[in-house]
Amino acid sequence: MNNMEYLEYEGSRLLDYALGTFTKGSSGDLTNDMERVLLAENPNLSLEKQEQLQDFFWEYVLFRLYITSCRIRNFHDCFGSRTPILTGLDSMLHAIPSHLKMLALEKDLAGSYLIVGRHASSFHYEYVTTQFETFRTIESTYMAMENKEEARLLSIEASLQSMADAMHLSLSPALISFLQKETLAYLAALSERLSRITPEGVHERAYQKTLLHPHRSIFNQETYDHLYPSFTLLASMAAGLLFMFA
Repeated sequence: MNNMEYLEYEGSRLLDYALGTFTKGSSGDLTNDMERVLLAENPNLSLEKQEQLQDFFWEYVLFRLYITSCRIRNFHDCFGSRTPILTGLDSMLHAIPSHLKMLALEKDLAGSYLIVGRHASSFHYEYVTTQFETFRTIESTYMAMENKEEARLLSIEASLQSMADAMHLSLSPALISFLQKETLAYLAALSERLSRITPEGVHERAYQKTLLHPHRSIFNQETYDHLYPSFTLLASMAAGLLFMFA
């Protein structure tokens, strides 16, 4: 695959990334950690409550995918990498149930598991866009606040409460606090991941060494992907000649 195809692939794999946990002391399994928070308050968690929590978990994953989209759109576009990442993310959002089935199969083959459930299997694109619009409306309520950290926490809490209200689920203060911390930790981890995908540092160093008199070059962004196969072919031919005359 070429550079753009790889970046699209990275965008489509962000669903898997959104299922993880990122706070210190977490188990790596978001569902288990959410259950652990609730069990600490109520050891006798009913089966109905567990099923509700599973549905809420997938709604929270949608919220993570929403803030993922927001973070990518506001991330520094280095070498035109933002567009293909968003393309990959959007293609996944158009077919979340199919991607979840593939992800569940991958985890099963790796000796793990992923319970998709009936709720997540109904995540058609129209539903996803409707939820994203709800999250966007909630976020806009807090945009004018001067304290951005407080605004972010309030927006996360309001979004969590909106999801819970829609499924008649009562969220404990402990679970809200846990998910607020998890969301902020996820954003930090996502930013670090994007920094690796889009090498800002390389871009900045290259910009500092830009010639005082810019000139046109065949080594521009549009031609990178076409040149790599050519370089590979030339390298193979050179290696072949060396082998013949060795």
